[in-house]
Amino acid sequence: MSAVESTTTQQVLDEIIRLKSTINSFGEVARTKLKDIEIIEADILKPLLPPTAEQLDDAVWMKLGEKDQNTAYTRLIQVRDSLRSIAGLDGPTDEGHLMYGGYASNFFIFTWLFISFLIAGTLLGTIVYHWEEATASDFTVKLQKADAALKELAEAQRTGTALLTEEVKGASRPALQASANSQNETGVQKIPPAESNGFEKVKTQIATAQDNADKAVKELGQGGASERTVLRMVILLGALGGSLHLVLSLVMYIGNGQLKRRWLPYYLSLPIAGAALAPIVYMLLRVGILTPSGIANSPSGTASLNLVGIYAFSTLTGMFAKTATDKLSEVFSTIFRTAEQPAKDKIGQGKTPNI
Repeated sequence: MSAVESTTTQQVLDEIIRLKSTINSFGEVARTKLKDIEIIEADILKPLLPPTAEQLDDAVWMKLGEKDQNTAYTRLIQVRDSLRSIAGLDGPTDEGHLMYGGYASNFFIFTWLFISFLIAGTLLGTIVYHWEEATASDFTVKLQKADAALKELAEAQRTGTALLTEEVKGASRPALQASANSQNETGVQKIPPAESNGFEKVKTQIATAQDNADKAVKELGQGGASERTVLRMVILLGALGGSLHLVLSLVMYIGNGQLKRRWLPYYLSLPIAGAALAPIVYMLLRVGILTPSGIANSPSGTASLNLVGIYAFSTLTGMFAKTATDKLSEVFSTIFRTAEQPAKDKIGQGKTPNI
């Protein structure tokens, strides 16, 4: 049996000190259990360091024989494991490991509270910004947009007509007779560069205004939110439901004093899982698997859909992702159910094989 380094023993001693500090914050029951272990710890450390000291003296440690060193080290390991049991710690012992069962620090708690509030606030602002468009309640806005586009087109056409009229009037003036002599060899009159550029500019303006007017009139005639708009709102509300679950779970575990660092990936996945799961439930709602057949027989457009009801389902899907996943598993099992194949040479109840 080899000797134990003093640095190795000091690491165990440091962990014991941290565990004792953690357990002291758990309540009277935990502190009562701690007192019994502290009696054993004091008996182990009495020959190694003064009662108020926390740093192991290398000289004192080296004076011990190998057998005494190993005995003291083994007993300290037992004390540490007992403290871990009281603190409810399991898994890897390295504090830098993500799976370490230690409780979250103040920095961790405040950081994740800020992140969760930031995610929820950002999603709420985005949803409010796109709500009228997603619920097809922005008809007045579409009407105003179409009216402005048509007015812009009419103004561009008037500008082009005025420019053409001015050019025709100018051609009849005597001052323009001289320009007739500047015809090229084919006999085509040359248009001054300024006038040519003006016509091209007006032509471009008319084409752009025509495109804008066509788009605005098309949006006005659709009478409902577009498929892309609905899908975007479904994803946002699914993420909002997941972030709401994140906030509620986070503050609940903080209040109960049970928040551990290794739950970080779970909390990080909640908004993402909600955003990914909500479109799946939305598609099932559209085809009528989870709803009456009336919606399944509705047109492909979104005008006949109860958009607010779908958005509510999306939010609940993100908030209760586990329940939604279980329901999808049930639906999948029902649709693709297969008959159980009887086992070969199956022994009936109460029967024994012939020997």
